[in-house]
Amino acid sequence: MKHDSRPNIVVFCLDQIRQDWFSLHGHPLVRTPHIDSIGGAGISFDRAVSQCPTCIPARQSIMTGLDPWSINMTRNIGDQPFPEDAPKLAELLSGAGYQTHAVGKMHCYPTRDRLGFHEIENEEEYRLDENGKPHDYEQYLRDQGLSHRMTSHGVGPNQYGWRLDSIPEEHSPTHWVGDRACRFLERRDPTRPFFLYASFRQPHPPFVVQPAFWEMYRDKEVPMPVYGDWCDEKQPIHWRTLHAKHRTHLWWDNPNEIPDNIRAYAAMISHIDAMVGMVLGQLKESQVNRNTWVLLIGDHGEMLFDHRGFAKATPFRGSCGVPFMVRPPVTTAIQNPGMEATLPLIDKQHAVSLTDLMPTVLDIAGLDVPEGLDGKSVLPCLEGSDEILHDTLPNVFNDNYGITDGRYNYCWFGDNGLELLFDHDEDPREQHDRVNEPALQEVRTRLRTALHDHLAKVGDPRAQGGDLVVTGETFPVKHSRLKEKGMHRGRC
Repeated sequence: MKHDSRPNIVVFCLDQIRQDWFSLHGHPLVRTPHIDSIGGAGISFDRAVSQCPTCIPARQSIMTGLDPWSINMTRNIGDQPFPEDAPKLAELLSGAGYQTHAVGKMHCYPTRDRLGFHEIENEEEYRLDENGKPHDYEQYLRDQGLSHRMTSHGVGPNQYGWRLDSIPEEHSPTHWVGDRACRFLERRDPTRPFFLYASFRQPHPPFVVQPAFWEMYRDKEVPMPVYGDWCDEKQPIHWRTLHAKHRTHLWWDNPNEIPDNIRAYAAMISHIDAMVGMVLGQLKESQVNRNTWVLLIGDHGEMLFDHRGFAKATPFRGSCGVPFMVRPPVTTAIQNPGMEATLPLIDKQHAVSLTDLMPTVLDIAGLDVPEGLDGKSVLPCLEGSDEILHDTLPNVFNDNYGITDGRYNYCWFGDNGLELLFDHDEDPREQHDRVNEPALQEVRTRLRTALHDHLAKVGDPRAQGGDLVVTGETFPVKHSRLKEKGMHRGRC
């Protein structure tokens, strides 16, 4: 029997995960030994960003290698299909002979769009699809007689607050994704290389945690949110709206509310880490780990109350920063002198984007990268290359704009003209706004001009007359919004 010796590829994706919330990066609370083994044996990019830091646009960028302007999605629009003329990652891999499988949160429209995967087992939070049908995880709960407990914690989608999960751990969504990923590895075609995409929907809110993982952090001292010297005068309008919607202004008067939510966030991450470990163990048991690349990303971050902000969709590092880890097989690293000399590495030099995932995976598979992608392969970075992948990376969500060159992060808000500038080398949590410092005016001008030039190129009306202007007009998104859906109660 002839075997295809091309490398296998596993991509883990976490939802709403901060870039700095791993013990590999020195976080004082959370423990992530299995995830650390990915970045800790390969490369972990400290300056990776999501160019539209919210779920749906970010996931389209992951699967197409295109930025939010190229996919015409600068907001979180639920009923927008993937661009028909855009190449898709799984489609190209499937066409090249890879067995492709996805499990977990896809957040695409239509819900059952396979995106080129041979098979998708989806877990889409508490939402029915556009035809009123359950996703695969909810159907699994129905088969177990547990669907009536799916939302019994009482916290809705995108709602903040923590609860203990009433679903047994072995039937939880996080465990289900890990278990289904392992099942695929057990049942795959051994004569073909595979591409496995395992997508966890946590630590996205609501912060619903399994009791065993809550116990890991229940009594731990919590590193409290930071508060920047700019916060009193430069609170984004976006945050004011969120505070009013979620009434989070009351949280600061409760001494336990914010620490317990932070503990819950850590507990969800550790649960995911355990399932990542289970899948990595299955790779070893299946004797394919020596020919398997492992990558880990997130779709966007979470402010987690830093600067009295929360959620996503702003150009601050807590919201835009994402993990981007790449671990080559041991044999590949040993046989490549550049990798052997470079790895392991926490890379603080290169600004990388979620658009870089697709060309990186295609590069690993030995496939040509289609022309016109906004992303680039990061594999040269694993070999010690000093080549700059992106001079700057702009990001957007509705009225909120930002641009980074890796070290500096410039933020501009199109609804009121607020601007801020941060130096990530000296101030990684963005506590000191330096936009008015004389010594950094060249940096401010350079980044503001680069943002203007990009917006002018894509036709954003906020780039006018050579500068950024506040206007009621926004980038002309052509698709309708999907109305906000509430939490539906599962049925037995």
